[in-house]
Amino acid sequence: GQPPLGFLNPWLYSLAAAHPDAFHDVTRGDIACTVHGELCCPSSFRASPGWDAASGWGSPDFGAWLRVALNPDLITPAASV
Repeated sequence: GQPPLGFLNPWLYSLAAAHPDAFHDVTRGDIACTVHGELCCPSSFRASPGWDAASGWGSPDFGAWLRVALNPDLITPAASV
């Protein structure tokens, strides 16, 4: 009975700002390219606390997402970028 969420980027930015607990922060690991255990690209990104290029905000906590999606007053729309 709910309307479609539509384009999610503004909602996701608002969600991350208002409810950082809606994401499980990934703080270990990287996205290095390897072939048979050998590094094949000198450029890669490592995970770190907070937002990072390796994992973004982290993995979603779908329970928190659902709570906020069903109660839109819990966040305000992000400003247009």
